Amino acid sequence: MQETEFRAVEMQGSQGKAIFTDGQIPLQTDRLQIVAPELALAEPLADALNASYESHRLFLVWSRPCWELTDTLETLERARSDFVRHDAEKKCFLLTREHPQQLVGCIGFTPQPDGSHEIGYWANRSFQGRGLMREALTALIAQLPGARLYLTTSSANTASRKLAESVGFRLVRTLVGDRRSDVFGVCDTLVFKLGDAHWLEASS
Repeated sequence: MQETEFRAVEMQGSQGKAIFTDGQIPLQTDRLQIVAPELALAEPLADALNASYESHRLFLVWSRPCWELTDTLETLERARSDFVRHDAEKKCFLLTREHPQQLVGCIGFTPQPDGSHEIGYWANRSFQGRGLMREALTALIAQLPGARLYLTTSSANTASRKLAESVGFRLVRTLVGDRRSDVFGVCDTLVFKLGDAHWLEASS
């Protein structure tokens, strides 16, 4: 399974409302522990990002070939501060329950002025092909009843499309020739949504 990229997801809600309530995070699934940012994750975060550069660089503009411990400590400090603010991104980190110091990936929710939320995520290349990102997304979506979700991905990113469909998203629009990639050339942007039928039709 290649690296997946969810570029934009929206959630209906009132501006300023916390995306997760007390008790929802940390969250356990059969194989994962989903946790808030903490500085103890700095080393496994650096390991995961460095191991995944070759797949991340295909779709994630922020990827780089080398992350130092100081880089991930700074990232986690900012993420920890943001997690308690209603107007900032909430990053959730995925750990295996069997080996808690192995970081599987990250899913983040960023509030928008209209009360929606944008979601982005990345996966550790070492854990691809095991269904762990699907397991995490399914669990998080279940914590957000009534959410109206939106995501986009490149037509070159087959893994992202399959993942979106596997957790219930529906392809509602194709933006032809919307992206250019040094690796894949001209690509389409695929728009997926998950929510009630009225919202899907009204916003497609």
